[in-house]
Amino acid sequence: MLYCEHCKIEVTGIHQKCPLCHCNLTGEPENNLPQYPMIRNQTSKIYLIFNLMKLTAIVACVISILVNYITYKETLWSIFVVAGFACGWLLMAIGIKRKANLIKLLQWELYITCGLTALWDYFTGWHGWSIEFVLPCTCIVCMILIYILSALLKKEPKEYLIYLTLVNILGFFPILFLILGWLEIELPSVLCIGCSTLFLMGIFLFKRQAAYGEFKKKLHI
Repeated sequence: MLYCEHCKIEVTGIHQKCPLCHCNLTGEPENNLPQYPMIRNQTSKIYLIFNLMKLTAIVACVISILVNYITYKETLWSIFVVAGFACGWLLMAIGIKRKANLIKLLQWELYITCGLTALWDYFTGWHGWSIEFVLPCTCIVCMILIYILSALLKKEPKEYLIYLTLVNILGFFPILFLILGWLEIELPSVLCIGCSTLFLMGIFLFKRQAAYGEFKKKLHI
């Protein structure tokens, strides 16, 4: 073991001078000791579970395709199974990528959920459930969650107002559907429009300066 007479300390590794005072060291170095700490390459349990879930989804898709092929009765129901898993993994992948900003994640998940459900509704014969229930209900939930998260996480107005405003804008889309007569059940859309109006008025009355500054910065005005 190397020893510094000046600092009165033992020094591991292979050195000629003390790393503290730069005086000459005495003794013999121990060559078998590592100079740097060993870093263990441990696989994260979260990613292990994530990979197991991916494998399970792939197996379920393959089994559904095989069963559909064997028992084919003019209905390709396995396509919907595969599409359902694909939509779920798309939402999960975006959630993992943007997990650092939960409020921004909520906004993205809202847009993608509304878009995917509209496609599902369209390719299954268009029954209107995507705009009658999914869009207004998810907008209401997203607005409430953004408000709760901003309070719990003690976010500054500039950190959430831009996302809340964009969600509010989407919440006014049901007005167009009501005018065009596309809705058979109007209550969820009316509630969504009302919530969007209340949140937007709250931003205008209490946070309009912060919202204006944030939009000005984002749009480079």
